[in-house]
Amino acid sequence: MTVFVRPEASYHNFEREKLLSYKGSEAIENGYGTKEAPPLCVKHTSRSRKASVMLACLVQQFVCIGMGFGFSVMFAELVPALGVTRSVASLLEAAYFCAVSVGGIFFTSIIRKVGPGRSIILGSTVGSIGIFASGFSPNITGIIILSGVLAGLGMSICFLSGYVAVSWIFQDNASLALAALTIGSSVGQFAFPLLFEVTLAEYTWRGSFMVMAGFPLQCIVCGVVVYGSREYFVTGEQVAAQTNTAEMKGVNHPSRNAYGTLLMDGVVILVLFNFFLLSLTGNCEAWFIVDMLMSRGMTREAGSVAASAIGLANVMGRLAATVTRYKLPNIPTIYHWVYICPLTAITHVLVVNVYQYVSIVGVCIVYGILYGITVAQGPSIMFDVAGLQRYPQGMALINVMYGVGDALSAVLGGYVKDTTGSYGLVFYIAAGASVYTGVSSFICAYFVRKRIVNKPKGAITVKRETRERLISSTMIHP
Repeated sequence: MTVFVRPEASYHNFEREKLLSYKGSEAIENGYGTKEAPPLCVKHTSRSRKASVMLACLVQQFVCIGMGFGFSVMFAELVPALGVTRSVASLLEAAYFCAVSVGGIFFTSIIRKVGPGRSIILGSTVGSIGIFASGFSPNITGIIILSGVLAGLGMSICFLSGYVAVSWIFQDNASLALAALTIGSSVGQFAFPLLFEVTLAEYTWRGSFMVMAGFPLQCIVCGVVVYGSREYFVTGEQVAAQTNTAEMKGVNHPSRNAYGTLLMDGVVILVLFNFFLLSLTGNCEAWFIVDMLMSRGMTREAGSVAASAIGLANVMGRLAATVTRYKLPNIPTIYHWVYICPLTAITHVLVVNVYQYVSIVGVCIVYGILYGITVAQGPSIMFDVAGLQRYPQGMALINVMYGVGDALSAVLGGYVKDTTGSYGLVFYIAAGASVYTGVSSFICAYFVRKRIVNKPKGAITVKRETRERLISSTMIHP
């Protein structure tokens, strides 16, 4: 995904914008020898309007991410229906998630110019056309291009616009609103495998594409709701910096060589590689559980239920991560990966070594909770490792890792299945990657702690509220 670094910021989220682009010339003397912004008049936004925008944006996350995880069910159907290998059919999921993850980087400027409401209408229309047209495709190549690439790019606009709209209209409790928005993705992961299962059973794969194309169209209504609230958006041009210049010295103008310093930082490299492994191997259960259970003689419906259980557990995991971040603010978040990643490795091993359906679903639930926690903690970890000044660039690099990992993961998993006849090797590799990530996180935690202890006297200290707003304003990997 991407970080919202834009020239205009919302009223409630002004601290993050000021940290990234403070304009001292707009400040006025406050009588104490320091400068602060003139008072800002903000149009009152009712609770009902905030709730309507939040609901509309939750729908964006529900559809955008849910559709991708629903393709795990479609993937299992396309292999026998079109007579293609799993490594080829898996390109549908890989292309879609890669487009959604990376697409926001390219469409940020469009959303700034036309606004999130119009962007949602545009993106949902493109996404719906791509998915609907897949029902008429004569081969897997057309499906990958239409549903994977075209629909993925369209839905990436919707996904990003949802975050932008929430960050522009909420004036209070910004971090809570943006954190709550991520729940829509997990709910979609729970619901869409079941929806695909129902449509496949009733209409075959062609009819399923046509019916499921209606879900992006629902986002058009949500886009209209967001567009109707545009007069309540407050941008950075209306909000001057509120922090005195002494406090912001050294933060107002991030180094132009931020990317260079990040890529020369050994701890950052370790963390980035961990995120790559997380994206490459972390979604094995979500993407392959349906096909794996079908290869064991179970029904596609049973696999769809297991995939939906992962999505429901993912919601619980993200909520747990949010609570942990707020209740334990003084503990570097990367400490939690030291024990969470090895636990995740155990679930990877168990899922291919238990054969009772109820036990498999139970393992999937535990895995979903752990994976939800891991993904939700990503922005906090990068903040702890990269620091305030390099945080936006650090998150941009994470998005690149996610995009590359998503593009390779499904394809490599399908290739292993085609070659060995089993998904066992896939999950054992995922378990090994999780163990490595836990050990690597332990090493990173040592250096993060060392940096905190050796922090120069007089260095900038970021208030907890400001830190949480900056982190919560970051788009999180689905």
